[in-house]
Amino acid sequence: MINQLESASDEMAIERARLISIDSESAPNKTILWVETSQTTSCSKCEAQSGCQHSFLGRWFDRGAQYLPVMCEPDQADLLMVGQWVNIGFPAGLLTKAALLTYVLPPVMMIALAMTFEQWFDSELLAISGAVVGFLLALAVIRRVSVKQLDMPAFQPCFLGLASSSV
Repeated sequence: MINQLESASDEMAIERARLISIDSESAPNKTILWVETSQTTSCSKCEAQSGCQHSFLGRWFDRGAQYLPVMCEPDQADLLMVGQWVNIGFPAGLLTKAALLTYVLPPVMMIALAMTFEQWFDSELLAISGAVVGFLLALAVIRRVSVKQLDMPAFQPCFLGLASSSV
């Protein structure tokens, strides 16, 4: 189990999660582990906590716990118990690709369609509407790509083993 964790850590981003449920009936020849992840920050340990805007916004927009299905081999799942801490791995470039798609595509599409509408129609109002259309089109593209990749095995989190209790 340790060797699997060490070899996977080179290509994977590792996250610690708590095992909530073990479902061995939904998928053939696989077991689905439902895990709970939460966003961790160091705000509670920071000295500038009261004056920090990140801490203030974090309290308002806290997403709390998230539940993820993680595929696992049935023989590995037999050794697990609900409540244990496990390591799950995500493809290393997944976060970078998602950030680029989410943060770069909308402004690029807005600017491109605003400039195109300005050139075609020579109207500031239509250029603004082109920017709105570009933003909505970018959101539709992001949604379509996200839904399509959700079912691809390369984008699924995988079970790496039990987490150490010292974290």
